[in-house]
Amino acid sequence: MRQIKNTFKLKNGYVVPNNNLEVFFLWEKRVSYPVEVKLKAIEMRLAGVPVKEVMETLQIRNHTQLKTWMRWHRNGESYRLAQPVGQTYTHRKGPHSQDTPSKLQAENRYLKQQIEVLKKYKELEREWYQKLY
Repeated sequence: MRQIKNTFKLKNGYVVPNNNLEVFFLWEKRVSYPVEVKLKAIEMRLAGVPVKEVMETLQIRNHTQLKTWMRWHRNGESYRLAQPVGQTYTHRKGPHSQDTPSKLQAENRYLKQQIEVLKKYKELEREWYQKLY
């Protein structure tokens, strides 16, 4: 690869002119918008504000992100506005639901063990009572 003056090579192999580093790093990062910004963007769009104006006002970088939020709003999936970047949740469960099959199975095993211990204790208690009387 030919070395270009005033460039900066990144880990992923990109060669970027030094004066464009700020733009590049902004483009490279994932952005997580607060729920308030998402709700404000939806409110503005419902009021008829153009997409570009909403993006400029709230500093949203991608118009498809705005479309996604609008689709979630229309479909009644407003709980998805609170989910972090890159996270998906089970359908109709919401972001705070942690009931995965493995967690439920572990809880089930734990409860069965408790029942077994209580049965064993009751059995021992009966034996002790019989020895006393």
